[in-house]
Amino acid sequence: MNIYKICNRLRSRVNTIISEKKLELDREQKPHLTTISIRNRDLKTLNNANRRLSQIFKSAPNNPIENHNIFPRDGEKLYVICMVPRSGSTLLGRALASTNHFGSPGELFNRTKGNTIERSSHRYGAKNLPEYLDMIINVRKTSNNVFGVKTDYFQLIPFIATESYRERFNNAKYIYLTRKDVLLQAISRYKGMITSSWESTTPEKDKAVFNQDKIIDHLNYLVEMMASYEYLFSIHGINPLRICYEDIVQDINHVIVKIADFVGVEYSGKVSLEQLGMKPQATNENVIWREYIIKKTMEEKCLF
Repeated sequence: MNIYKICNRLRSRVNTIISEKKLELDREQKPHLTTISIRNRDLKTLNNANRRLSQIFKSAPNNPIENHNIFPRDGEKLYVICMVPRSGSTLLGRALASTNHFGSPGELFNRTKGNTIERSSHRYGAKNLPEYLDMIINVRKTSNNVFGVKTDYFQLIPFIATESYRERFNNAKYIYLTRKDVLLQAISRYKGMITSSWESTTPEKDKAVFNQDKIIDHLNYLVEMMASYEYLFSIHGINPLRICYEDIVQDINHVIVKIADFVGVEYSGKVSLEQLGMKPQATNENVIWREYIIKKTMEEKCLF
């Protein structure tokens, strides 16, 4: 893809975001209304997600396979990890879960077929969103009354646009997980899509071959998601704790202490990534690809 076309596409998308925000201000809607809870460009995703959730809850059995204990909400501490793909969310989630102090933060808002919402609703008989939220919190929080969930932007929007979520997560803390080097992140996501290997413990099903155009597509996807997150945080008055992948790799225990202070959890333990059987997937090849793309960009002298 010509670098000038990339520049024009990025300028066009920035202008689109600005136009959307101006449009919402002109409507003079209150912040709690769905029309400004998310960006206009994501309304189709929201509608499709709502239909999918409705199908899941309608198919949940009247007699659940398993009952879950009901715990009091008093003193409950909830947190939401808002992650961008390939930012170390699996690494962080497993590290937090291993402490037995931070709940078990998985992708509990995943609505794809056969995934968390469908499995859990059928298992415990959740027939609507309030029942589902109560159920996952009761099932997944630790004995110190702490619950965590990790989610990407598109998993989150059908929840955060509802009164049920806002009522249940009214005092939740938000953690925003990104990556400093977004180009390396895009390369990692491109490789994951090709190889189906999303963890260091999973063997590759195929070999990824360098494709600059597709890597740039992934870069655009990640940048768009981060822009959507920033809009979401701004419109909902959320001031998240910002953590990056590089911090996790450098010192996971320091990151956990920061999260404990932010959420209000008493914790003084230690976690070893080696004991969790996990390590970063980045390779020298990723760095070589990154340097090649940057070199080609500089050679084409993209002028803004």
